Amino acid sequence: MAIVSTLLRSVKNVIGDRKQTNGTYSAGSGEVDTGLEICENLYLQGTASALGGAGSVPPLVNATFPRSGSAVPILSTIGGNWTAYGR
Repeated sequence: MAIVSTLLRSVKNVIGDRKQTNGTYSAGSGEVDTGLEICENLYLQGTASALGGAGSVPPLVNATFPRSGSAVPILSTIGGNWTAYGR
């Protein structure tokens, strides 16, 4: 199943020329669109109601950083929230 990613907020100039974006993602494998030109970090947090259930796997980022482009591949059996930092 493909991931559905939603960009909720973009904050410019968090620290110098860095930006912060955040949003939500659904269960599956696919890409989170961070909206950044270069993504330096991506943090995933599964929803508390889904964590610990049978067969649940913590969300996994399948990429090396920094990553050029806004798409970052992830894999997760649960949905949750993400926060990305970059330029």
